[in-house]
Amino acid sequence: MNSVAAPIRIGRKGIDRRGIDRGGADREGIDPQRIDPEQIDPERLDAVAHALADNTRRGLLRLIRNQEVAAGDLAARFPRISRPAVSQHLRVLHEAGLVTIRPEGNRRLYQARVEGLADVWEFIDEMWADKLTRLKYAAEQAERRHREQ
Repeated sequence: MNSVAAPIRIGRKGIDRRGIDRGGADREGIDPQRIDPEQIDPERLDAVAHALADNTRRGLLRLIRNQEVAAGDLAARFPRISRPAVSQHLRVLHEAGLVTIRPEGNRRLYQARVEGLADVWEFIDEMWADKLTRLKYAAEQAERRHREQ
């Protein structure tokens, strides 16, 4: 095979786990200035991790990821959980910065905030960027050796 492998983009603004290109790092890898472990707020990261650890909260996020939904409508989608329990889950998501709340009359509308995941993405970048860069380098070396044969 004589084709050149597509560049690997790493990190929050690269190719996500579903293969969707979100722009960002160039083919040379991660900009070391972009990942600064000191700028990741550990309390915020813990709050987001705690919020995402619960299956009900992840289900709520999926329901509100593309649209605003009233709290009562969300509670109706979870018949085995009381309305106050759903409200508590929504409060945890809001405190973690994962949802916005917009009052409309006597209703509260919830919508997911993708920006709330920024610290989690930075943490993942920090953990895996080096390994992925080394994998990219090894793959490029193997491709060069293959072409030379």
